[in-house]
Amino acid sequence: MRDSDLHAYVDGQLDSARRIEVETWLAEDEEAARRVVAYRAQNAALHSLFDGVLKEPLDGQLADLGAQLAARLDARSARRPWWSQPGWRRLAAGVAFVAVGLGAGWLGRGQVNTPTVAEAPAQPGQPALQAFAEEATQAHSFYANSRFEVEMGADNQDALNNWLSERLGKPVFGPDLAGIGYKLIGGRSLPTEGGAVAQYMYETEGGNRLTLFVGTPKADQQAAFSFAKHGEIASFYWAEGVLSYALVGRFERDQLMTIAQTVHQKLKSGPAPRPAPAPPQAAPEVKPAPTPAEQQPPARVPDQERPKAS
Repeated sequence: MRDSDLHAYVDGQLDSARRIEVETWLAEDEEAARRVVAYRAQNAALHSLFDGVLKEPLDGQLADLGAQLAARLDARSARRPWWSQPGWRRLAAGVAFVAVGLGAGWLGRGQVNTPTVAEAPAQPGQPALQAFAEEATQAHSFYANSRFEVEMGADNQDALNNWLSERLGKPVFGPDLAGIGYKLIGGRSLPTEGGAVAQYMYETEGGNRLTLFVGTPKADQQAAFSFAKHGEIASFYWAEGVLSYALVGRFERDQLMTIAQTVHQKLKSGPAPRPAPAPPQAAPEVKPAPTPAEQQPPARVPDQERPKAS
């Protein structure tokens, strides 16, 4: 496994087929897995140092320089042969993307059983949403039992939500499901045909896992719950505004429906407020140490100066 593959994996640049190959390799190669952990730590450190600088607006001189560079690139593009023009490059990239997608589907065969009959009719005219739900099922099937189940843990949920929101380009969050016995353990970002998606993973004390897939496929602004079952893995999926959701796990329909209703309510209510940090406790009062004079015993009175008893 080359370092360039590991860097591309950490940066989320691999297609689905290659990502699965790398993660299968990492599950067996502890040295490579340690390098991945180190690369992620480096990325986090770089983001903490330079993200603020990258978000600063350009001053006038830099903006003019950028405009001049763009104009020069456009002029060079106009002199290139037809096969190197941007439109043709995009078309070639699209053909390559289709080829990679077909390869990913072939490599992923057998990971998810052939879907059984849906227990609730799928939304008509929603092929993007149905494809989104199928990708959610495949991702659950692979990652729910994987050594690399999450890319980022949920120790700091705000950091996790901010990171996934940046990947999707939309504000997203993992709802708090502790009240129904599911603890958020972390999440990951995945590339799909419809763009980047977020996968939040939950777990019960008994080890049963549930995943929430969040993305932006081209779906209607509102789409009611639809149910599908692929072997033992069931899913409810729906659209709410610009975001689509798929809740996936090894459940019967009624069980998953109850959980989906809770998730839907939590999503509409917004992120749970974080508890305010405890106020700093006052330091215990420290009495000053006695001075040397205070530490000296009282002076002894000579016998001749003491009053005589009558």
